[in-house]
Amino acid sequence: MEYKKISSSKIATIGVGTWGIGGKIEREQVTRQQRQQWAAAIREAIDLGMTHIDASEIYAGGLAEEIIGEAIKGLDREEIFITTKAGMEHLGREEMVKACERSLKRLGTSYADLYMPQRPSQEVPIAETMKALEELHEKGLVRHIGVSNFTKNSLLEAQGCLKNERVSAVQDEHNLLRQNTELLRMCTEQKMLLIAYRPLAKGELSQQGIPILDGIAQKYGKTPSQVALNWLTGQERVVTIPKATSREHMLENLGALGWKMTRQDRRKLSGIGKETAIGSHALITNT
Repeated sequence: MEYKKISSSKIATIGVGTWGIGGKIEREQVTRQQRQQWAAAIREAIDLGMTHIDASEIYAGGLAEEIIGEAIKGLDREEIFITTKAGMEHLGREEMVKACERSLKRLGTSYADLYMPQRPSQEVPIAETMKALEELHEKGLVRHIGVSNFTKNSLLEAQGCLKNERVSAVQDEHNLLRQNTELLRMCTEQKMLLIAYRPLAKGELSQQGIPILDGIAQKYGKTPSQVALNWLTGQERVVTIPKATSREHMLENLGALGWKMTRQDRRKLSGIGKETAIGSHALITNT
């Protein structure tokens, strides 16, 4: 596995997303066997080196966090990097502290490596949310502070609200088809990490049918998914969290690492997408 720095820590370049495990927003009725299968898949990902696990309190009404907790039970916690998030209704100071504590209980851990609001609130001032994040950091419940789906101005405001800490990471959509170039530039300038979700554009980049992508995949003996992920992870400040629940899919994702494309091929790939605005999902209710 390749790693990148997040402040003084390290994070796996390719991690595991858990959106959709156990349901979308609402918790689904799942069997014990299903829970065990999902937990086993997460554990296998960790065994393969994908030690960054991304979650949120809103994923399946907290069930995704519970399943992660089952997956990591008995493992060396220091070898695992857990990101989780607070929903928009819990971004006030008291609400966020309580939300974080509930998440940690579901995860079966005493701290989150990275904690962030799922997206900015229309009702709670950003300053109050960032104060809550600093308080969580001071209590040792959170090791790094992040934000998700923030607009450019909201991100700058959030960074300016912190007194003793800084925003270490930003989570947003970034992939070949929807390139968040402005956010990537900000992350480079501010020395923040960009955690790219939807790295395969909801499967659009996993299939053949994009001539430039298909041609480059054939040139390097890779799949379209591996080329798309390599394009992402080849960017200095980017890590990503594709969802994978089968060993075959996990190994395919890992095949995106350990090789490099030429600059010319990277430029060709960059030409197939379009710019997407920073925080373009800020008002969407799910990820």
